Amino acid sequence: MANNKDSKTKTTVLLVVMVILGILLLRQYLPAIQLPTDGAIQDEMLRLDSRQKDLDNARVVRYELGNELQRLRAKASGFWVRKRPGNAVEQEVLDEFNNIVRLAGINVQSREAKLIKTQNAMYVQEVEIHADIRGVTMKEFMRFLKEVESNPRRFHWSSCKIDPDNVNKPTGIRANCRLTAYLLSEDATRLLSSEAVAVETLKESGKTPANTAGGDRRQSSSGTRKAASSSDGKPDRATIHGNRRVIK
Repeated sequence: MANNKDSKTKTTVLLVVMVILGILLLRQYLPAIQLPTDGAIQDEMLRLDSRQKDLDNARVVRYELGNELQRLRAKASGFWVRKRPGNAVEQEVLDEFNNIVRLAGINVQSREAKLIKTQNAMYVQEVEIHADIRGVTMKEFMRFLKEVESNPRRFHWSSCKIDPDNVNKPTGIRANCRLTAYLLSEDATRLLSSEAVAVETLKESGKTPANTAGGDRRQSSSGTRKAASSSDGKPDRATIHGNRRVIK
């Protein structure tokens, strides 16, 4: 009988300990367990609905950004894209001009390339070529003009003065020419190369799709529109000032 009483006592104590441990465990983990009550279901539906609206807004923003990039790409089609971003921009333009001279087969007495600093330099780099051409016939010079106009990378004429090489007995002409090339900067090239860049920029700015759908998004692309503001593919020359760097 004594053994039965001891066994019952141990069993009772063990049950009490298990109940206490169960209560402690419930108190610790019960807040993390969300029961499917009507209130919990309603809260989850509201949360999912809010996320769906954010997703719809993000899709609208992405679509409009894609359209904006397509418009910018169309405006920037007349600008050069750097072939060798690591090299000096003036040297790249000078190499292109030298290739035109070689194809035209004319004699250029001297040539130099100047980088013109502008307010739009973040998006567009402007390089001016100054060439002194001598000892050519008018036919040869016309061939040079044709090569300039047909070159895939477009040059814009700033000025061109043509004089006879000899006033009394002219045998040819001499020409003083200034041509300008407009190149997209590396930042502008990256912006126009992929829609993902604009989307990442939007995400990093910390703006939600809802408040970005209005004026903030228009402002984000206004700077690049400045770089392609002119109808003929040139930036506004009123922004140009005289600081220049020269490669001869």
